[in-house]
Amino acid sequence: MDSQEERSHFQSQDLFVDNVSDNVGRQILAQLQKMDKRLDAMSKDISKLKSSIPTSNSFTMMACSFKRKLLIFLKNMFTKKPWLNQQADMEFKTEIRRLLKKEGFNNDSDAYRTVVQWATSKFTDLRNQLRRKIIQEITAGNSIMAMTVEEFCKKFLGPFISASEDVTSEDRVRLCLVLRSFIHKKKIGDGNECIDFWGSFHSFYGQVLDSEEERKWERLASIDQRRVNKQIEASENQSSEM
Repeated sequence: MDSQEERSHFQSQDLFVDNVSDNVGRQILAQLQKMDKRLDAMSKDISKLKSSIPTSNSFTMMACSFKRKLLIFLKNMFTKKPWLNQQADMEFKTEIRRLLKKEGFNNDSDAYRTVVQWATSKFTDLRNQLRRKIIQEITAGNSIMAMTVEEFCKKFLGPFISASEDVTSEDRVRLCLVLRSFIHKKKIGDGNECIDFWGSFHSFYGQVLDSEEERKWERLASIDQRRVNKQIEASENQSSEM
């Protein structure tokens, strides 16, 4: 008798399970799946957070002692050539290795990569600053083409370099000669701010450097000076008419 009651009890339980609403079951399953996805996402976030936390022996730009010194070095480099080629520029590579060696990370490839990434982002910032300064000067109605190339160097490159550097060194003057030629030919400021300013200028600059024309720098300097004289003459004529 007891066994019959026991079987009857279990059968009733089975019937209860079988009769649970399919809709309720689907809802519970959906909730469990959502919870599983959330737990999976949380697990990934925790793993990322753990990997981003530096160990006591890892290198970070925030903790390094040479960040200010490196920034000065980068600014001086930028005023000679406003693009960073970390693969080909031996001066850059030598300086980074020298600084990392002093910090105790001489043979650490991850530390080197971190410094390169930081330096690359700084060059982008410096290019944006220089472009804004030039556009603002033109927009304000100031004739930057009436400046001599040396005056142009001092005004636009001077704020970036250290006091010990020669702002009118040959490489900086040549950069400014090409930049002024680019501004003139692209009519920057005459309703044209050249959205892809640095991309276009990089191509223009490369064409000048790759040119095998003899005395190209003397020719560029001569053309630039003629533009200066023309601007000054136009300004004087305008003043006399007033």
